[in-house]
Amino acid sequence: MKKLILILLLIVNVTLSAQLSLWSDFEDGTLQEWTNTDTSETLLTVENEADFWYLHKECDGSNSAVGEMAIINTSDEWVGNHWYEPSTGETALAAVHDIRMRNTNNYDIHLRTGITGSNGFQVVTTTPLIVPALSDWTTYELPPYGVYWLGMTNLTVLNDTSGMTALEIYANVIEMFEDVIEYRVIHNTDIMHNGEVVSGFLEIDEMVSYWLLSTDDREKRSFALAPNPTNNIFSITSEGPEILAIVIYSPSGKKALQPEVSASQRIDVSHLSSGIYFVHIESEQGKEIHKLIKE
Repeated sequence: MKKLILILLLIVNVTLSAQLSLWSDFEDGTLQEWTNTDTSETLLTVENEADFWYLHKECDGSNSAVGEMAIINTSDEWVGNHWYEPSTGETALAAVHDIRMRNTNNYDIHLRTGITGSNGFQVVTTTPLIVPALSDWTTYELPPYGVYWLGMTNLTVLNDTSGMTALEIYANVIEMFEDVIEYRVIHNTDIMHNGEVVSGFLEIDEMVSYWLLSTDDREKRSFALAPNPTNNIFSITSEGPEILAIVIYSPSGKKALQPEVSASQRIDVSHLSSGIYFVHIESEQGKEIHKLIKE
């Protein structure tokens, strides 16, 4: 239940299956049920650097799951029903929004996500996240994907759909997301469900999903954070409402900082570890939650 805290921080009254969260941070020192594509943990470890833990996969270049730059998860927090209702009359698709990782290889990583449903349908993201070669820890926004009436955004179906109508394909994709049985993260320059067989390293600090109330709620924002990302100090600007309280949480739901409310609203986070945080701002008009990236 601990990892449901992330969802509770961002939404209310959302219907989800089991403990689906689409979130991993490896801070407990375990792989959090990520494995190679053959479900083994060979050359897959969790390492510690400074004050944070991260997933480390060594790809040995062999024509095997160990040589393939890909990891999968079949735990309740990553599989199940990926549809949810952010507000009455709406349906949304859950997805990982941010990922913090580095690339120590001498080639760019083309990061994609792949999803398999119990009905045998498979999709992979069409547009990859490009992580530059020899780049340090950075938080990236993954290209979003979605499903709309008789179509998709940034998703490629890998099944043979010859002879199927657009409605049949659409229905199968909907059914696939209703019962996901495997979620995978891969590096591949091509639009494929498998990772490339390479020699190198896949290193991920955390993956975070945001579950918001609705599009309207995202647009009605009274406060803004700047600069964001930040190295040490950021400010909160307001369009009118008086701030009553500020609390900063880590993705796991642990309170990281509760600064005093001041006229300038300049907040020093230099002592916090690099990563993603959530700033809860309470005012007379209610509560807003903003993502903060600490570099």
